[in-house]
Amino acid sequence: MELKFKKQNDYLDFLVKQITGNPSISKHGVFSILIEGKTSAGKTALAVDTAIKLDAPFTRVFSSFDLIAMSELEKCGELNTLFNDSEKSKLSVIVLDDLESIMSYCSLGQRYQSGLTEQSN
Repeated sequence: MELKFKKQNDYLDFLVKQITGNPSISKHGVFSILIEGKTSAGKTALAVDTAIKLDAPFTRVFSSFDLIAMSELEKCGELNTLFNDSEKSKLSVIVLDDLESIMSYCSLGQRYQSGLTEQSN
């Protein structure tokens, strides 16, 4: 579902209402949002603003820059730890910034070259 908003704040308010007003979150504890758009469009800022407005006890921004010197196995371990830690809080926000780089996406052939796509626990 693609939604269009005139202002970024309208989108932010919509996201917060979706999260706080969704009964499945309190029941299941999981709600995922993908924010996509052009480079430097403010996606990360929007995600962080949403986390601030939600006042989530566990909030982490995870960037490809954090993983630059890590092996695939170390990346998997870091992500696994991140998500396991997030389960300890009633409301958690994890922002995966530059997901394409985290997953080693290659536009040539449109493939993910990362073992992260094959790892799961």
